[in-house]
Amino acid sequence: MQALGGIIRNSEGELLLIYLGSIGWDTNNSVELEGLMQGLSLDHDNNFFPLEVEAYSQVIINIAHHLLQGSRASNLSKSWRLITHFEILE
Repeated sequence: MQALGGIIRNSEGELLLIYLGSIGWDTNNSVELEGLMQGLSLDHDNNFFPLEVEAYSQVIINIAHHLLQGSRASNLSKSWRLITHFEILE
């Protein structure tokens, strides 16, 4: 099993939420993406806006950057594992 998690803080750096989870075996980028998606879902559910997101995977950061600029997910990655996550957002 692979673990994922994140920390959500307010603009003062105070801890608001810690989340942890696990998924089956997958690529490091898929696990990073799943952790990001779970964090964004928690942000949305708890109305933690505006957001500043930090991630360790340069692949995920690049894809997210291009999506924010209007690119389609299917044009950004050849990995079906990553694309299925991002297509949900389109």
